[in-house]
Amino acid sequence: MKTRCILTLSFLLASIAAFAQHAPQENHQNSGYHPDWILVENDGLLGFITQDGEVVFEPTYDKISYFGEYHTDWAMVEKDELLGFITTKGDEIIEPTYDRISYFGEYHTDWAMVEKDNLLGFITSEGDEIIEPTYDRISYFGEYHSDWAMVEKGNLLGFITSEGDEIIEPTYDRISYFGEYHSDWAMVEKDELLGFITTEGDEVIEPTYDRISYFGEYHTDWAMVEKDNLLGFINSEGDEIIESTYDRISYFGEYHSDWAMVKKDGLFGFINSEGDEIITPQYNRIKEGNGIKGIKNGKEEDIRK
Repeated sequence: MKTRCILTLSFLLASIAAFAQHAPQENHQNSGYHPDWILVENDGLLGFITQDGEVVFEPTYDKISYFGEYHTDWAMVEKDELLGFITTKGDEIIEPTYDRISYFGEYHTDWAMVEKDNLLGFITSEGDEIIEPTYDRISYFGEYHSDWAMVEKGNLLGFITSEGDEIIEPTYDRISYFGEYHSDWAMVEKDELLGFITTEGDEVIEPTYDRISYFGEYHTDWAMVEKDNLLGFINSEGDEIIESTYDRISYFGEYHSDWAMVKKDGLFGFINSEGDEIITPQYNRIKEGNGIKGIKNGKEEDIRK
């Protein structure tokens, strides 16, 4: 089943390639800046003064972009190779502290992705650092969940929400798409063991299984699980309906409409579709014919009910 659990590192390239690698342009013409300000330069550094000669921004920036290029009322500024923003009201709304800044709306309607010391986060269009740069990679919102973005930190995966919360801490090695195994769950892998998380952010099945089948493959609402080479079932509500104790389990209906044959310690028996061990594993062989025959110690018994 591990081969079916999607390696979710497909977003690694996306979060880098799609990251806008823009810096403000070094432009010494006033056209395109502010209608009431004059761009000035002193010792190679840029700032603004008003038409009356009042200083709005001291010449401290290496580069200044046009207002409106990244945000309606802001201009990106660069200082000592770090990026920030100034506003048309004369405020340094975001101090130059970031190595890279994407366009607003590229990942989230009102946010821009920022990079600092090779870590990623987000700032808002109000000037707040909504998500501190702590992640190695961030996917697009909606790629895995309508309101979440997958994040990677220290080679482990989790999710953040479009509200700025870390809904699932990065603890998993792999995460599948929601709905691939269960309509509201995603399979997760941790330390080579499998489990499930829900679209609400809960770990509904702790990663304890070596393999998990698709729900409905053996039983309408169950998935077969393997743990330490033994088989059992979990249901679509998150319960371990049949403990992993069997060496083999057949399909339901193969011998009886509501039963599945099980093998344990070389002996055969049956479980039913309610989760009960209806026939304890005690037979050396099961034979079909006129009914179901269990062979034990060379004798046949009719075990069909």
